[in-house]
Amino acid sequence: MGFLKNIFSKTEETKGPISSKEFKIAVSKYFAPQLRKQGWKGSGFNFYKDDLPIILVISVIPNRYGGSFYIELGIHYSFITDISGEKLNHKELKTYQLDFRRRLKDKEGKVDWKYTSDIESCSKLLEHILNTFHTNGKSFFAQFDQSGAPWLSINPTDIDDITQHSKYVDFELPPDARSAWMISQILGFYDQKIEAVEMAKYGLSKITPPQGQALIQPLNNLIEKYA
Repeated sequence: MGFLKNIFSKTEETKGPISSKEFKIAVSKYFAPQLRKQGWKGSGFNFYKDDLPIILVISVIPNRYGGSFYIELGIHYSFITDISGEKLNHKELKTYQLDFRRRLKDKEGKVDWKYTSDIESCSKLLEHILNTFHTNGKSFFAQFDQSGAPWLSINPTDIDDITQHSKYVDFELPPDARSAWMISQILGFYDQKIEAVEMAKYGLSKITPPQGQALIQPLNNLIEKYA
């Protein structure tokens, strides 16, 4: 009987990770208030900060299989449209909607954060994540400034070569035609019209229908706009 008692007592002491509902409460209680002190807005798992025309975005994304989550960082430009020509509502942005994004990394390069077994431990984990955000997160956002950096320095042929564009940004760019479409808009905004046309033409040259076909008209529109 003593053996069975020991087994059951150990089982009772073993706690699984907190639920996603509890985790969301912890984010709201411990994480969001610290972000708001730094000028971030938003609620739930999604936050944004205006540095117009740049909009900074943070999303907390639970693993679909449970047990872990990651923090994603992204940027958007207020003047950039979707392929239908519509601007996105910056107050409702989520990082999965953005082309320029990456995950928050700790000193060891880890991006996957494990749920804890209780709310108190979760508060300590979120504090650690905030400290990581102050270094790795801010280094991500520091790549982009009001002068148009780093996009004014990137050549069309840099886009599809990670060894080239990694000299300018510390994340992998989306497929070349889509990157060209995004960067062409940025170049045009900063009055680099010749470069914007060159970038858009490069994007067109990388499309092999039906893949990427939806970008043909938007890229042609940019060429017409900036020519």
